[in-house]
Amino acid sequence: VRRGARRLRERLLESGRVAGVRTSDLSALPYPTSFAFGGAATSPLPYIVMTNRMQIVRFVAPNGERRILLFNPTDVERAAETPFFRRLQDGMGELVSGRVRKLLEKPTPVQHLEAAGIAPEAVDYVAFDHLHTQDLRRTLGTAEARGRFPNAKLLVSRPEIDILRELHPLQRAWFVKDA
Repeated sequence: VRRGARRLRERLLESGRVAGVRTSDLSALPYPTSFAFGGAATSPLPYIVMTNRMQIVRFVAPNGERRILLFNPTDVERAAETPFFRRLQDGMGELVSGRVRKLLEKPTPVQHLEAAGIAPEAVDYVAFDHLHTQDLRRTLGTAEARGRFPNAKLLVSRPEIDILRELHPLQRAWFVKDA
């Protein structure tokens, strides 16, 4: 993996398109072991701790302009309202879930940008590996409120849009209501 990562890094640098990538931890969350390993491994523990990360990608567009893409800038507070995670927190009780939230708390996407010397207004694009658990209202804004990244355009695949258009009842547990 390390050798492959070095080779990939060299290829990206030689292409002249990617100017830099920074990865930032956004949250750590309990995730069912059975989902995480998909039956490939067993564990006596019911949960693993998964780390949700955001990438800040600086790149040069084909026209020569420098651009910034945020990949997976999850609004962690709103993502916690995903029905699956809400039920998990409710089952733990407020005392336990509140302590777990505090323990797993990390800086927000805006705080990570500020640490990198980037203004939220400078973000050109926002993309996610998937839209389940995402609530984009505070990220991109609504008709009533400006978003955290007011100049950003959302990049989303057509299959993700199709899922949202016809959300299957079994998928509802993974999507924030009205998000």
